[in-house]
Amino acid sequence: MEITTEQVDKGWLISVVGEVDVHTADELRQAIVRVEGDGQTIRINLAGVEFMDSTGLGVLIGALTRSKEKNSRLVLTQLSARVERLLALTGMAEQFEISAR
Repeated sequence: MEITTEQVDKGWLISVVGEVDVHTADELRQAIVRVEGDGQTIRINLAGVEFMDSTGLGVLIGALTRSKEKNSRLVLTQLSARVERLLALTGMAEQFEISAR
């Protein structure tokens, strides 16, 4: 899995490529935690995610919970078909702010 992080206006963009599973999910969690802050927007680009299991989904749910606690905004962007399907099957799509870009 490859993760890139860049600062954008009023927040951060984290782009993920590869598989987010039990072996790699902690790397994504750490990348998110490093940029979390009060009132910021974190965008996570998931276009390059080929596979995500429940561990990866748990990382996203944890980030969503922390963003609400910090009055921040978490946006999932450019979902790959696999991630979109996982969110739909688990009923989590409605819980996240999702953007096509």
